[in-house]
Amino acid sequence: MKKVPIYAVSLLLFAAFFACKQQAAHRDNDANDVETILLSNRQFAGENMALGHVQIRLFEQVVRRSASIVAGSNGMARINAPLSGLVQRISVQNGQTVRKYDVLLELSGPEWIELQRNYVEASAHLQRIQREYDRMRQLHAENVASDKEFALAQSTFKSAQAQAASYTLQLQQLGVSVERLEEGHLEASLKLRAPIDGVVSNLGIHLGQAVDLHSPMMDITDPAQLQLKISVFAEDLDQLALGQNVRVHSARLDTFLTATLHSIGNGIDPETKAITCFAHLASSTTNLLVHEYVEAEIVTGSEQLPALPSEAIVSSETGPFVLVVVQKTDAAYTFKKVHVHTGKQFNTYTEVQQFDSEAAVLVQGVYNIL
Repeated sequence: MKKVPIYAVSLLLFAAFFACKQQAAHRDNDANDVETILLSNRQFAGENMALGHVQIRLFEQVVRRSASIVAGSNGMARINAPLSGLVQRISVQNGQTVRKYDVLLELSGPEWIELQRNYVEASAHLQRIQREYDRMRQLHAENVASDKEFALAQSTFKSAQAQAASYTLQLQQLGVSVERLEEGHLEASLKLRAPIDGVVSNLGIHLGQAVDLHSPMMDITDPAQLQLKISVFAEDLDQLALGQNVRVHSARLDTFLTATLHSIGNGIDPETKAITCFAHLASSTTNLLVHEYVEAEIVTGSEQLPALPSEAIVSSETGPFVLVVVQKTDAAYTFKKVHVHTGKQFNTYTEVQQFDSEAAVLVQGVYNIL
């Protein structure tokens, strides 16, 4: 009996295996090339399939960029110590809402006492000098006092007047009533008041702490004056215009918030290579945090287009197609492959062009039967 070489047997086995793979692939291709598909009602329900029609949907052109929440120019105040002293009392805490002119804290110390004393002395000195000046002016008008004497009295009066006015302005900036001081009522502590409405944050002082002009004590932020800071690139500018709507999404929130573009920068930041734009947040937006990072979608345009859910459209070598119901009985559905011309995509929908709006299309569960 003639022996068959081992390499010949191996060659035959490889050829048989390759032929089987070719046949399997051919069968798979035949299944994909079938123009109609029959599906029982039981299969249709079991795979959670659904039918739909072409719908007119809103397609938007958007610029998506990173953004952050910042306070407007007058929407944030940093409270520093206006003079050196000790923290005598703290009337607020972090997260507390305050109104303009509410007392935040009280400071005491020699510098505050000395400022009040200097004002009282300067005011009393001015009154005395003014009486002397008025007398000298009368004498000068009657040619009793010389021009030199009158000029000296006038100079002394203006100097005393300037000194008293200087102390008055300092006290007024601190929110202190000078009328009570003129009556001799000095205050043991200086009450610092809120310059704006807002919420207290970054409170970093404690009772008895020594503070000075360089000591930041707390911040106050007005939620009503928060705005959106958006960094865009130069290629985005041609699409932007004042008044465009902006959708804002925070990782903490489940819904989109709204804003309106109100400022478009005209310079490129040398570090980030971006252009800064600002958008006003809707007045009802109060649950955002200062310096929080968010995602912004600037809506630059929109149009109404016929569309189908993107999952209803199947890609193939011959082009995209959908499955359209050509017959429905009590027992089954019959679908036919219909090629479509697609256009723009937006969210979960794709534009379809020149397609029968009356056709019933399989819009859910398509890939379960292909």
